[in-house]
Amino acid sequence: MRNLGKLDQGGPVLSECPGRLSTDFARNSGIDTSTRKETRYVNDPAHKTQCINKIMEFLSSRGKSYQRRTLLTPTTNDFKDIFNFIYQHLDHSYTLPPRF
Repeated sequence: MRNLGKLDQGGPVLSECPGRLSTDFARNSGIDTSTRKETRYVNDPAHKTQCINKIMEFLSSRGKSYQRRTLLTPTTNDFKDIFNFIYQHLDHSYTLPPRF
């Protein structure tokens, strides 16, 4: 493994983290034209249902409620409202930019 000097703090290197690109790949990204395989089950109806249930549970436990149909096919404004609400729980100072 290369010595990165002060950057090497003994923690994991990008290439050791699953799902992350190695530093060599990022540096040579213009050369490699391969695509990464999607590993999430985004087209599986059971997975979608499970994700919707988790989101609904999170929102309702914090006083927000949406119909399942809204979460399955949200309008742009619904998505912005839900995204903003969830993200503000991660960063209380976050404000949605005017152009989202």
